[in-house]
Amino acid sequence: MTGMAETVNKEATTEHINVKVQGQEGSIIHFKIKKNTPLRKLMMAYCDRLGLKQPTVRFIFDGNNIHDTDTPASLDMGEDDTIEVFQTQTGGF
Repeated sequence: MTGMAETVNKEATTEHINVKVQGQEGSIIHFKIKKNTPLRKLMMAYCDRLGLKQPTVRFIFDGNNIHDTDTPASLDMGEDDTIEVFQTQTGGF
């Protein structure tokens, strides 16, 4: 029984999900990522693809900023969830 539980656990940690990344202008790019992979890889790939510098954008999931070390599993992401991307704004009163 223990061997079966270990097999199921290994499958769960290597499971891939499809995630949508939506820019503030409305464009959507689809990514396939392992649930235990740091989202830093996805964020870098998105910025490279669009020619953006990572410090100039924020990645948001369920209203919260995504950090480099966050993973889809740690944020409880599911299939076809959407990450929003916004340009960082500075200034104000």
